[in-house]
Amino acid sequence: REYNHRGRIALARGDIPAAHKNLLEAQKLVEGDLAGHRALTALTYNNLGCLLRRVGHPQKALRVLQKALATLAEHPEAAAMRRKGPAPTGGGSDEVDIDVADVHLNVSSALSQLKRHSDALNHVETAIAILSERLGGSERLRAMAADRGQKREARTLKNLRLLTIAYYNCAAEQQVLGLVGEAVSTFQRALHVCEAHLGR
Repeated sequence: REYNHRGRIALARGDIPAAHKNLLEAQKLVEGDLAGHRALTALTYNNLGCLLRRVGHPQKALRVLQKALATLAEHPEAAAMRRKGPAPTGGGSDEVDIDVADVHLNVSSALSQLKRHSDALNHVETAIAILSERLGGSERLRAMAADRGQKREARTLKNLRLLTIAYYNCAAEQQVLGLVGEAVSTFQRALHVCEAHLGR
């Protein structure tokens, strides 16, 4: 977990060599001594995929991200992970911050870089479906929007941020595919979730 944490921080700072070094160390561990730890393996592949996309290797990124999805699908608690999302930070030692919706978003981004926009749209729509279900559907979202004074859990806020990103990315793919009406509607959904739940 420590190598993944360091790798993500380095990637966020733009320190590509440090991110690469730490994520390669993480990969060695999950393909060696920690080979049975599926969630950590998926997290490592997801982070590596983000790094590869960042440095302009979308095809390699796609292969690694697909391995992350396949690894998550094999997890004994795959359905619960899909429904609940990652555990809040600060939990037990074996909790790993991996989110199948986030991996679908990263797969979609890699496919978009490869100009495979229909496939990219499929993955981003999958992410939207997962996040919407996790947040309780459109009725629950409307109720949450009506109660603006309510303090949101960190997990809920993360899901709302991801849903906003997913709607935005979905609209961008729709626009590229010439689905202009759908794109406008989806951009409006992204704006609504952002304004109603995350502030302007």
